[in-house]
Amino acid sequence: MQMIFSWTQYAFYLWCQLPEGHDSTGIARRCLEEKIVLAPGNVFSVSQMSASFLRINVAQLADERIFSALRRAMGSRD
Repeated sequence: MQMIFSWTQYAFYLWCQLPEGHDSTGIARRCLEEKIVLAPGNVFSVSQMSASFLRINVAQLADERIFSALRRAMGSRD
């Protein structure tokens, strides 16, 4: 599984494009169960066309639990 991360130099958020077939809302909910807060892309999309994107606050990236929680959440399909 490959995720694509993108950011700008002075941004506070990291955007992650999920592999095809994954829904960011379901993944964000499963991560929240582990006390990891991620924002599903459709929260920021008027057209609701960003279901395959997650927004991550860069301040959280020092917490290694984020990536293990993401792996577990992506392992169980929506």
